[in-house]
Amino acid sequence: MAEEMGVDIKPIREINEEYKEILQGYDLILVDETQRIYTHQLEIIKNQVSENDILCIFFHDGEQIFSTEEEKRRNCEKIKEISGESFELSEKVRTNKNLASFIKNIFDLGKRNAGANYDCVNVVFSKNNSDAENVLKHFRSRGYEFINFTTAYSKKTPFDCFKGMTHHDTHNVIGQEYDNVIIVLNKVFKYDEQGNLRGEKHAVGYLYRNLLFQAVTRAREKLVIVVVENQQLFSKINMIKYNNLA
Repeated sequence: MAEEMGVDIKPIREINEEYKEILQGYDLILVDETQRIYTHQLEIIKNQVSENDILCIFFHDGEQIFSTEEEKRRNCEKIKEISGESFELSEKVRTNKNLASFIKNIFDLGKRNAGANYDCVNVVFSKNNSDAENVLKHFRSRGYEFINFTTAYSKKTPFDCFKGMTHHDTHNVIGQEYDNVIIVLNKVFKYDEQGNLRGEKHAVGYLYRNLLFQAVTRAREKLVIVVVENQQLFSKINMIKYNNLA
């Protein structure tokens, strides 16, 4: 279909100093996931667009920066410094409104929506990882997709024990969507005094909070959150579900 429409799709790894001329000859360039590309790639695109008078649209989302390294690149800020028009999507268009409202409230307890119905969300407490695995098996048998947090090849993470239960992680589901999603949270997460959800440091520098955002926003219709050995977190999320936040 892309070929029929006269559209070329290129992986970002092809954008480098040696092959920067591959961007020439186009009337329009669309750059997806701009917040995650390398600094030199962003500079090459900006220079080629300017030198060859090419229309360019950068798509970016600061909530989907996955690591401290990506954060340091400041791509979103650099894009905003470019002269041109800027547009912002108000909501994730694929998610139902109640689920979108719940997701907002997870990350910030102050963003409650007292009139929302959260029947689309199920919050389950598990006393240990073994118990959580049984919950995962139950919901997977009912068509839920389990998205695990991205782990590390050479270092241990608190989510290693769940790797064998899914081929989905928070990196390889980028751009994907599923009707029903199930995730696992544990002591990695907690709320600070301002009611903002925080995550511990990942073994290889990923940002757990942003990985979580990636996972929960893959769901279109229903979401199950399994909370393992973290009663305080379970209580807060359960209060969101039943609109019992003070």
